Amino acid sequence: RHLSEGWMNRHEAATHRESQVLAGSRVRVCIRLRPPRHTAHAHTEAAAGSAAGGHAVALFSRVAADPGVLYVRPPPEQSDKLEREFHFDDVFNEDTAQERIFESVCRPLCTHVVRGFNSCCFAYGQTGSGKTYTIFGPNHKNASANECGIVPRALEFLFAELERRHKLIGTNVKATMYVSMVENYLDQIYDLGKAVQTSRETAATSTVLGSVRTGGVGARPLSETGSSGNETADDARRKLRTEIRESPDGRVFVDNLVQLEVTSIEEVMSVISATTAMRVTHETLLNEASSRSHTVFTLTLIQTNTSSGESISGKLHLVDLAGSERVKKSGSSGLRLKEATVINRSLSALGSVVLALNSGNRSAHIPYRDSKLTRMLQDSLGGNSYTTLLATVNPAVEHWDESTNTLLFAARCQEVAQKPQINAADPSNPQMAKCTQLQSELAALRAELALLHGAQAGGDMKLLLARAVAAFGGSTGGGSAVGSSGGGELTL
Repeated sequence: RHLSEGWMNRHEAATHRESQVLAGSRVRVCIRLRPPRHTAHAHTEAAAGSAAGGHAVALFSRVAADPGVLYVRPPPEQSDKLEREFHFDDVFNEDTAQERIFESVCRPLCTHVVRGFNSCCFAYGQTGSGKTYTIFGPNHKNASANECGIVPRALEFLFAELERRHKLIGTNVKATMYVSMVENYLDQIYDLGKAVQTSRETAATSTVLGSVRTGGVGARPLSETGSSGNETADDARRKLRTEIRESPDGRVFVDNLVQLEVTSIEEVMSVISATTAMRVTHETLLNEASSRSHTVFTLTLIQTNTSSGESISGKLHLVDLAGSERVKKSGSSGLRLKEATVINRSLSALGSVVLALNSGNRSAHIPYRDSKLTRMLQDSLGGNSYTTLLATVNPAVEHWDESTNTLLFAARCQEVAQKPQINAADPSNPQMAKCTQLQSELAALRAELALLHGAQAGGDMKLLLARAVAAFGGSTGGGSAVGSSGGGELTL
């Protein structure tokens, strides 16, 4: 028995999907069959198919003639289930290279960002199906260049594209880049970039005070409270808590979000390394390093014409969703059980949003407010963004039910309509004016600090200036942060 998703034939479906993607009118969907892992858990996932007459039968198979078609066959013990044919924009086998996945999934999104559009890629799938590996790459230091994930490849493309455009256009266009990292853990929002900002401020203050007190760098800075050394990890994490707000014109943003200015790939990767290290992970029966939270990495590119003063702003959101899990299989208990419950509830809310968007009723209520996850993704699903869903699937026979549910969710996402538009920054916008003012004041403070440092001015003046630089987000590493409620908005 056979069931085809949709009423169009294969050629009509492919043509229809391509026309909608080019128009930016719907979510683009790609599927990745998870590559095999060589870990302690590998023995539970070795069977990617089921034995039939001594031969292995693949449960998930890609059609060579059409890379967007995926056949799904039920395992023998579920013979009552229907065989399905799914039509997606692209399907990647277990042996597909990371570079090939970037070229199909994220490179078009990066191109849109350079043109001034918002773009979003979010990875969705069962726990242990390869979402974090695909987005960020492997978590070990000995990873090869071929294993790099979407994030480092996107950075390489964007910086190379900006350099190419600089050579073609000249110095008339100034490009400024900011990055941020937000974590949604137990339905609470944490600004992980704030910890990086604090580290930079501490380094800046330490450099200045060390010069004043000892004539060199390395002296321990004075403590403002005298108790910072006794701060626990929970206290430090609590300081990163923030909330989701909505502006009068309906835009959703993370309050006081820290956006770190970056000027090189190395600087961005340093921020990513520091923030991902703070992400909550734990071992379960299904995954040695299971992500217990959703994370959103955002890169904001602002391009300004120095002659006319006009600006465009593009954002690239890369969302690594925590995986859905069946507690019976993952063996979660205690805090892990609480995490799994919150994760599954937020993913269920995401499914409800997709269903509402597909209802065909324009006046239907869209339940974005049911979860902080759906609030964060509000513009990326049905809003001002080019969006690609990357659904990761575990082809092992014991995960057939979860994998099929992932594919059904992905198929529904294809019908979500998008409304991308170029983000032209209005110079008269008070938020942009405030951002420009802060950047100008920061530049002036840095210049004054450099002059006083060269003249070996008094320690009190240096301490005052160091605190001022820290207050405006300065750092010795050349990166600054915009953390005001106006300049620090994250609109997904």
